[in-house]
Amino acid sequence: MPTQASFYYNYVNQKAGGITVLYKLLRQFKARQTARRVLLERRRGTGLHTTEWHLVPEDSPVEGQRLLDVVVTWCRQTVGSSRRPWGIDRFDLALAYRHSGEQAVRSLRLPKLSPKDLYADTIANQLARFLHSHVSESRGGIHIAAAIFSWGDAAHAALPASS
Repeated sequence: MPTQASFYYNYVNQKAGGITVLYKLLRQFKARQTARRVLLERRRGTGLHTTEWHLVPEDSPVEGQRLLDVVVTWCRQTVGSSRRPWGIDRFDLALAYRHSGEQAVRSLRLPKLSPKDLYADTIANQLARFLHSHVSESRGGIHIAAAIFSWGDAAHAALPASS
């Protein structure tokens, strides 16, 4: 009695054009398996970098430009220290803030960015609009949290080491 593996082997060779189809199926399987591993590493928190700032009432009138510079500098340093295996350099950026004494949290999420986006005016303008509008309306202290998820760090942890 033939085994299940030999049945599939014979089927692939006879019906579907030979071994090339088998290789295509194996490549698809490996690609899906790799994607699952990267998502698992993301759920584990691999590649997640966080920080936070607390501005006291005296610091709030400093305008958002200094705060914007601090946030962008942190992002550049964090992304610069992240791994980029096989050219995977994408990252997700999330900012959240809350005024002291308030429960409401406001946030901004910028997914699928590349490191060069941190040097372009578009991202800086989006961050400036977000930070300036909310810092300027602050009457008390403000808590700001930032998180960067590096897809390269997650891919590095998920993929096997090459020799």
